[in-house]
Amino acid sequence: MKSGAYHRLFATLLALLFIPVILTGCGSVANQKTGLFAKADTSNVAVSVADKVSSSVVAVITRGKSEKEPSHGGMEESLGSGIVFRPDGFIITNAHVITDPDNTFVGFSDGTELKAKVIGTDTFSDIAIIKVDKKNLPVPTYGESKSVKAGQTAIAIGNPFGFENTVTEGIISATRRSIPGGAPSLTNMLQTDAAISPGNSGGALANKDGKIIGIATAFIPPQSGAVSLGFAIPVDVAKRVGNQLIDTGKATHAFLGLTPETLTSETAGKLNVPVNQGAVVKDVVADGPADKAGLKTNDVIVKMDGLPVRTADDVFGVVNGHAPEDEVEMIFFRGADQKTVTVTLGERTSG
Repeated sequence: MKSGAYHRLFATLLALLFIPVILTGCGSVANQKTGLFAKADTSNVAVSVADKVSSSVVAVITRGKSEKEPSHGGMEESLGSGIVFRPDGFIITNAHVITDPDNTFVGFSDGTELKAKVIGTDTFSDIAIIKVDKKNLPVPTYGESKSVKAGQTAIAIGNPFGFENTVTEGIISATRRSIPGGAPSLTNMLQTDAAISPGNSGGALANKDGKIIGIATAFIPPQSGAVSLGFAIPVDVAKRVGNQLIDTGKATHAFLGLTPETLTSETAGKLNVPVNQGAVVKDVVADGPADKAGLKTNDVIVKMDGLPVRTADDVFGVVNGHAPEDEVEMIFFRGADQKTVTVTLGERTSG
């Protein structure tokens, strides 16, 4: 990757990781022109999905002067991917792909390239919306996160290193994943073994029916000892944030109002709880949603939304999958007593 802007943007995050994680946008490229995706034997799942989705996947390009050789007036190009979001020119991509809002372009599979206007970016969810002056764009079918299960087929389509409409096939390895060492916002992710590389960021992750189920965003590189560890933002989050950015220019995020910590066996013994997995409430925001629902310090959360809570990241993951004002059922232990409450989520005011 040659993009200096990309490295500056994510150096802080990556420096904190015990396992290096690479957000997949901005592969530096030579301009590759492969033309329209060719139709083939649609009895093959990957071929069928690519035939449905590939025309909706675009290249998101940033051009600017090279920081390595500014005296030579050199130019560099960084590349990510995007997906048509609405037919009247709106494209969804990753926020980290937009390294220079004033010099962002969209390349289509027919070779057309248009200047893009950045409508809004949301760094918390890593979602951005850009717009081009082009009508009747092919919008793919967007699915629902609740239908995504570990083990199902997953097809990634994007522009790794400028190889446009690259298709890779795998499965959903897991759901509700947290990117190792990442921020609380980098939770509730889809994990896939479909190959994801630099330049795939903002590209499509689709199911066997050609429905978009995620937006590719990161991978753990092979040099870390990883094998096919890629991550995508769930489609429900992408749709919610994308629509908000178009409608208001900003996105809202749910707020629970507590600080969780992963339960250890030592802490479980001290708190006299009959479980060895969960999230301990370390702090509760006064008058916040959790406080109003009756949660207290040292409560141990074991289930939210009907899903098991094994770590603190599971709490963040459930909350990040919701919008403000959504209701979430929580089951927790206070000592040996099990309790159930319904929390109405608030809205994050920062971060």
